[in-house]
Amino acid sequence: MEEEKQNVDPIKPKKQIRGIWATLIIAVLALIVIGGVGWYFYKTDPSQFAELFNWRKTTSTSPSPTSTTIPTTSATPTSCTPGVLTTEEQAIVTGWGTHTNTAGKFEFKYPAEWSVTNEYVDMVAMKDSTDPNVQFEFGRAESGTIDVSGWGTPNTTPTKIWCIDATEKIYEKGSSSPYDYLVVVSFERSGIPNILVYRFKAIGASIAGDYIDQFNALVKTFKFL
Repeated sequence: MEEEKQNVDPIKPKKQIRGIWATLIIAVLALIVIGGVGWYFYKTDPSQFAELFNWRKTTSTSPSPTSTTIPTTSATPTSCTPGVLTTEEQAIVTGWGTHTNTAGKFEFKYPAEWSVTNEYVDMVAMKDSTDPNVQFEFGRAESGTIDVSGWGTPNTTPTKIWCIDATEKIYEKGSSSPYDYLVVVSFERSGIPNILVYRFKAIGASIAGDYIDQFNALVKTFKFL
């Protein structure tokens, strides 16, 4: 037994320990070198750093979603607002009522003296209780026009109804005062002709201008719901 213990080489365990330490030192040095190289590429060019370690952004092969515009029955954007009233027009509409047709999805302000004489889903007619010559109507017009035979050449100006491009035509007829006046505003809403018709009698151009100013203020308050 004593002879066997004496034959054990004490140098072998020392060599094994030295080998383990050498391996650890080499591994640490390798990590330091790799880390240093990686840090260099990361600071100088991140793309090379990603390529060095094979870090690539995965791209999807599925098609990207595209926006689809869904047709609606609304004639104008929902962000549209009624026309801006001038100081004079604000004074004109003071005390006016608001008429709302929820089925036809339209709304406008009107003089307090006016009252509804007829109304459907897509139209409304009003008259002035103090002046039977004043009549107003809004609704669909299948042909987009009304009969203006016998009226003079109109004064035509562009306008807007709730952001929709429209045309306003002012007609006059008569051989003596008071003269008849007809104001027609035509436009298309969702591809369907619409029309506003305003009739009145006035003595002289200045009085007629007051009526027309009142109507134009009404037009600016028109909006679709």
